[in-house]
Amino acid sequence: MNKNKLIVLVILVAAVAYPWWRLKTQSEKFVETFFDKAASMGTWRYGEVKLALSGVIHVSNVQLTPTGYTQGFRIRSVDMETNIWDLLLTSELGLIEALPSNLTITAKDIQFMGAGNDLQEMIVERDYWPVVVGYQGGFGCGDEFDRSFSYQQWQQIMPNYPVFDMEINYQNTGNFGLNFGVGIQARDLWYVNWSGTLELTDNSGKFIFQDTLVEQLYYTYQDAGFNAKRNKLCQKNHQDSFAAYRLHSAERLQQQLRVLVSQEMTEEVSNWYQRSLFPDSEINAIFNFKNKEYLQRVFDGEQTDFLGQVDIEVALDESNYTPLDLRKINYLAMDPELLKDQYEQKKKREEERLAALNQPKELIKTVKTTIGKQNRTTYINIKNWDDAVGSKVVVRTRRGRPIFGRLKAVKGDEIIMTSQYVSGKAEISIQRGNILSLNLLN
Repeated sequence: MNKNKLIVLVILVAAVAYPWWRLKTQSEKFVETFFDKAASMGTWRYGEVKLALSGVIHVSNVQLTPTGYTQGFRIRSVDMETNIWDLLLTSELGLIEALPSNLTITAKDIQFMGAGNDLQEMIVERDYWPVVVGYQGGFGCGDEFDRSFSYQQWQQIMPNYPVFDMEINYQNTGNFGLNFGVGIQARDLWYVNWSGTLELTDNSGKFIFQDTLVEQLYYTYQDAGFNAKRNKLCQKNHQDSFAAYRLHSAERLQQQLRVLVSQEMTEEVSNWYQRSLFPDSEINAIFNFKNKEYLQRVFDGEQTDFLGQVDIEVALDESNYTPLDLRKINYLAMDPELLKDQYEQKKKREEERLAALNQPKELIKTVKTTIGKQNRTTYINIKNWDDAVGSKVVVRTRRGRPIFGRLKAVKGDEIIMTSQYVSGKAEISIQRGNILSLNLLN
């Protein structure tokens, strides 16, 4: 009898231990495969890989040195959360060939590392584009006609290297599309979120970053201290008057628009821009591409090129979007000397653009991978939303925006979600009437 009990005990232990051992082994293979697929970004190094009981894979001490730079990023930890059954049941070859149908990646404490400052200089020269759009209020604060801050000004605004946190979500829609959301927090500075749906052009189901098309992007910027730091610097040239700085900034922006797009702001758009400079302001925008564009070109291109490719709707809250319409220039109301100066600036910009086109292009490594299985539905549509409370979901609004988070409650005419937002987790309320669909993720 005792022998039979021992056999049963051994079987039970094996039944529990084997799945856990397999999950742990698969997790390590998954992490190795993930960083192999991201090798085109640069050289990756990472430390210990742990699997939590919740199914979250924790990777510590991650480092990335982008190709061509001496500086890099040090990341304290990267957490990867996916469907635990995918890890348990997928073969090793399957992990290599395909990424999960949906995935959440959270990176904490991202900081610059290494000798020199070549990477940081490149980032500030681009005004943190393509993370932040809008030049962060540099108009009227940079030197002369320049819309950007100088490197010295950036150092005054941010004397210490910023620390970033990032959360990335994606979900395979099952019809050669990919919903995604990227949230980036610069601590004590700002929080930015980009989201949208990518179109996979390879009908084999392979995800090729260079060949991914985008038609519409959703953008949120919430100030968390940057605007006050910038205003303190920029208003010094205006007798410490914020009102004088923002009026001057709007006028410099107006001059740039006349040069770059031969149009100018209406009074309403100018007022909206000035309100966006206030501390603790929030900006929401929808960028509608005039023609579908390759995502790679959007990221590699200049911010001015991007803004010329899109029609923009803006709002100072999460709703009430209005088109950002410009008007024809009223040349009769302009000073002739200013008009001449702006013509020369426009000519100079065009010469710089043509010179840049003649520069040799860096070859980009093409990486193909499958995101889940394209021939099956990779999400579960929920009709009774109460059943999804406590679960990770993706909500698609009637404007087409995917919002990732955990459903906390369904109350009357709205739902409440928790999502990574500015600092820690924050609640987001969404009206039922604005929701097109709500789908379970894992």
